[in-house]
Amino acid sequence: MKDKPKDQEIQVEPVERLAYSIPEAAKSLGVSRSKFEYMLALPNGPRSVKDGRRVLIPKQELIAFLERGMR
Repeated sequence: MKDKPKDQEIQVEPVERLAYSIPEAAKSLGVSRSKFEYMLALPNGPRSVKDGRRVLIPKQELIAFLERGMR
C-alpha cells in the first residue's frame, strides 16, 4: 500500500471538546487528578456525567465551577 504524498494529505479541523475526562479536566484547571476528584465530591463542585464506565465533565460545568469560585 502506497503512502499518499504530503500535498494530498487530508486536513482535519480540530473539534471543540464539549466534555473532558477527569485527567483532562484536572490538567485544564492546573490541579492534580486526586485534587480534582476531591473537588468533584464537594457540594458545589463541578457536576459530572457517566457514559458507561467513563466519567465526563461537561465544559460548561468547568466554566460554571470557575465562576462560582474554585474551592
